[in-house]
Amino acid sequence: MHAAMFRHPLGGSWPLAWWLDRTVKLGGDAPFDPVHPDDPLNPYAPLLVSLLQIRRNADNRIEFVLAGGESGNPFSPHYADLLPLWTRGQYVPVQEAARPQDLDDVEGTLLLTP
Repeated sequence: MHAAMFRHPLGGSWPLAWWLDRTVKLGGDAPFDPVHPDDPLNPYAPLLVSLLQIRRNADNRIEFVLAGGESGNPFSPHYADLLPLWTRGQYVPVQEAARPQDLDDVEGTLLLTP
């Protein structure tokens, strides 16, 4: 009852589900009554899981984390690379640059121009 499951659209059955789907254990040991899951005394009744989290850190820089990774492609190294961070409540910094050439050291960029 203390787990988050992330299912890939193609992971409907084994062996694809074993390869594509991800499950992470979440903390907590409060009692859970599956007969009354909406009991207001149940600490898990109002559970909201945010898949994308964005914040400003102490240095006023923007950080984010995605539940899973940045790619839906299971062959990508970014398929589930952010899931351990999301599980621990940690973030990664957003790369900021005034000019596109300042981003030469990053893996890839998406430049949107009007």
